[in-house]
Amino acid sequence: MTKDAQRVLAINGGSSSIKFALYDLRGVPKRVLFGKVDRVGSRGTTLEFDDVERQQQDRRVVGDLDHGMAVTFLIDWLAERIDFSAVAAVGHRMVSGGVRYFDPQRVTQELLDALRADTAYAPDHLPSELAVIDRIRERMPDLLQVVCFDTAFHHDLPRVAKTLAIPRRFQRQGVERYGFHGLS
Repeated sequence: MTKDAQRVLAINGGSSSIKFALYDLRGVPKRVLFGKVDRVGSRGTTLEFDDVERQQQDRRVVGDLDHGMAVTFLIDWLAERIDFSAVAAVGHRMVSGGVRYFDPQRVTQELLDALRADTAYAPDHLPSELAVIDRIRERMPDLLQVVCFDTAFHHDLPRVAKTLAIPRRFQRQGVERYGFHGLS
């Protein structure tokens, strides 16, 4: 990353799609590239994108990609289209931070270890979201990555709303009610 980096890449790595958007932060923030890799893990994985700067749109089949292959494909494809030295950070939407994390967090090894230990909270989403972070760290280890958690929106629920209908034995173990899609 250079001191002149003025773009942010947002990624939402779901269980069957990876959505992305690149924002230019010079002046009023502007979305300059966005799209998704869809049907991940199914036949006929597709890439759909809109490149505002180049005035290009496309939707095409890119193969039958599992999640790891789709992440690699997307990062390679993005690297051909954008100058990653102009990207100041990557922001990730994460489904859950478990009971410990709710505020946006800088990606660290400690955070990744804690999230891996909590994959039972969202087994269809957390592993795929973590795979995106891992692949970016492998390719661009110095690029700042930040995660924002869906569960943040529901973090300040009153205690009764967090625990209603949950047996006390589970409450003592730290189980509480979460809401998802809070960033939406």
